[in-house]
Amino acid sequence: PEDLKNHKLWNYAGDPDGTQAWKKAGFNPVPLSPTELMTSLQSGMVNAFSTTPLSAAAYQWFGLAKNMCGMKWAPLIGGIIVSTKTWKKIPESLRTKLHHAALDIGKQIQVEIDNADGQALTIMKEHGLKVHPVSPEIEAQWQPIINSGFEYVIGKSFDEASYNEVKKHLKDFRESNAQ
Repeated sequence: PEDLKNHKLWNYAGDPDGTQAWKKAGFNPVPLSPTELMTSLQSGMVNAFSTTPLSAAAYQWFGLAKNMCGMKWAPLIGGIIVSTKTWKKIPESLRTKLHHAALDIGKQIQVEIDNADGQALTIMKEHGLKVHPVSPEIEAQWQPIINSGFEYVIGKSFDEASYNEVKKHLKDFRESNAQ
């Protein structure tokens, strides 16, 4: 974490709470739109960014940032949102089937995303990207910083009940998959 504090870190311009969380943790976030990142890397306005391997490859940002931290940073979460009004129009006998179909599709999409990220990472390495592994000790240094960032955005970017529910599911998952 101390290494990253010395850099100008790109942050989504549309995320003022995230920007403040980074600042509160001692980092130097530079809020910009994704379309401004390439020119900002070229000019030196920013010299670090956090994104998926697929995005770094697709936008060619990795060409201006040849080093990558090998730590798994954060999941990107998406979902299908159905209004209550629409959901109530769906016969109850189909709701469970729709729910299971959505879960199955989500699993398939995750596999495709993981494959695309892996392919992007391979291509970037072939073009000079250096991936630096992160030891468990360094990952442990990040944990209190990550937690403080979450604590800052609870109630701003998302509600506390949702946050606690996700934490519970993560804890349950980790306990059931501990090896």
